[in-house]
Formats: sequence, structure tokens, C-alpha cells
Amino acid sequence: MYAVKEQDQLQFQFRETYTKVPRTPALSRVEKQVHSYAWASEKIEVPKNVLCINFGWSSYTSKSFKDSSLPLERQIEKIVNYIADDLDEKIEDRKQRAIRARENARKAYIREFNQSIAQDRKKQLEHALNESKDLESLIRLKVYLKMMTAIFSKLPEDEKTAGFAWIDHVKTELKTIQPVETRIKRIKRAAKNPKTNIQPYWYADLLPEDHDQELEEEDHE
Repeated sequence: MYAVKEQDQLQFQFRETYTKVPRTPALSRVEKQVHSYAWASEKIEVPKNVLCINFGWSSYTSKSFKDSSLPLERQIEKIVNYIADDLDEKIEDRKQRAIRARENARKAYIREFNQSIAQDRKKQLEHALNESKDLESLIRLKVYLKMMTAIFSKLPEDEKTAGFAWIDHVKTELKTIQPVETRIKRIKRAAKNPKTNIQPYWYADLLPEDHDQELEEEDHE
């Protein structure tokens, strides 16, 4: 039998207590009538005429109320209170486990997110180093093209035209393989307009609202 409250339950059984006494022919006959056989043991279990309410599993009793000096009917309030307290404790334990499980899941999610942020930050450093190299190469190339423009301008007309056409071709191709200048220009234009969202021009994602800075600091301690 079970006492149930919400999702929790408490198992209990009504049992009669037994005691072992020396076996007699009369008791052996009774045993054989009840069980259709008689053991050959020297002692036999006989009821004590004491009714018990045992709480727990059939193989394990955590609490027992006996109909002894104080009759069970006078222990009803105590028994009911025991059942209520046990079930309330189980309910509270279940709620606390659920709270801990949610908190552990939240922290696991945040730790995973913080790890992705840390990895992303490393990538941003790589992006910055690569772009700085690209920008350095771009500046050198612009100096080179400016120098070549000055040289081509002093050549005969045909050669000058061919030289300028070559410079235009280099600049056109440069835009397809050198996006850093285009990105910098877009960021500068967006910075002049407060209403413009410049996030698409950054590689890093913004931290979400549930990002836990304290948890991140704990992980680094």
C-alpha cells in the first residue's frame, strides 16, 4: 500500500509480529494445515497477536507502529503526522533536486558559452594580426603604386597609357583579394552615423543577456 502526495509516495504494510517458540506436535499440525507442510526445525514461528504498521519496503522497515501498550487507534494522529512529514520531506527534496539540476544545467550552458567566447576571442586576435599584416602590405602597395604612377607619368604617351591601365587593373584586382580597406572604410562611415548598426562589420558576437560574468571569473580562478 502507498500513501501519495503530489508525485511522491510512501510504502507501508499491515503486518502481524511473530516470535519463535519450541515446536510441539500440536503446533506442527497447525503449521501443516496452514502451509500444507511442516518444517523439521526445532522452533516454529507463531503470531504474537500484535498488529504493526511498517513503513518502507517489504525487506526494509524504516519506521514501525505497534498495537502494543498503546493501541494503534490512539496513535492515529502520530501516524498521520509521520506520513505527512515524510511525504513533505520527499517533496522538498525533489524540488531541491530539480532546482540544483536546473542550476547545474544553467552553469553548464554558461560554461560552454564562455568557452566559445574564449575561443572566439582567440580567433579575433588572429583576425586582427592577419588584417594588420594585410593593411601593412596594402600601405606598401599604395606607396609602390604611387611611385609607379609618378614614373609612368613621365613616359611617352603610349607607354604612359599602358602603365596607367596596369595600375587601374591592379587596383581593381586588389579589391577582390584585399577586403581590409573596404571593411575599414565601412566602419568609418558607420561610426559617423549613430543610427547605423556596425555589428555586421565585426567578427565577434555580442555577449547574450544570460552571460554570467561572475561564473566566467570563477572558472578562471
